[in-house]
Amino acid sequence: GDRVLLRAKSTILFTVHPRKKTGATVLPPSTLLAEVTLSGTSIILTTAIPSWAKKISIMFAGMSTNGASIPLLRIGPSSGVETTSYASVSTNGITSSGGSTGYHLAGAWGATYDSYGIAHLYLQKASTNTWVLNGNCAHPTPGNSTEFAGHKSVAGAMTTLTITTVGGTDTFDAGTISVMYE
Repeated sequence: GDRVLLRAKSTILFTVHPRKKTGATVLPPSTLLAEVTLSGTSIILTTAIPSWAKKISIMFAGMSTNGASIPLLRIGPSSGVETTSYASVSTNGITSSGGSTGYHLAGAWGATYDSYGIAHLYLQKASTNTWVLNGNCAHPTPGNSTEFAGHKSVAGAMTTLTITTVGGTDTFDAGTISVMYE
């Protein structure tokens, strides 16, 4: 049957192993990391994505900052987060945002915004460590939603996820993020 692993005082909350069937391929487990409370201008979400991971889900709840700089997700190998060569676009249907310094997680942003949503990263091409992103989020304040997508090749197997803002100086003042990989 399925095996569930619970650890106290650890960053791994649970691991679910799929059932093994005779002759069937067994997929790697899904692992949910501990929730990260957002504070500061740049937050390391994890440095422990395993080399076998093919899908990563980043779930944010109540994410807020003290300014108008758009939240930015960045990825990287064990040598550190990468800050160039992203192809990223986000839109709320009226305003769009995009750039090459990280994955943009909103089309527009303000100090009163709060954000609830999910971003999915998929390993698109293993030989070049190319990851594609898609996702969406709701902003109850001011009452709109955002869709986003992008891609990025990293210098080695991706292990690290961080969040900051486009300007890098706005402070996250509320919310949490959870990361799950499989």
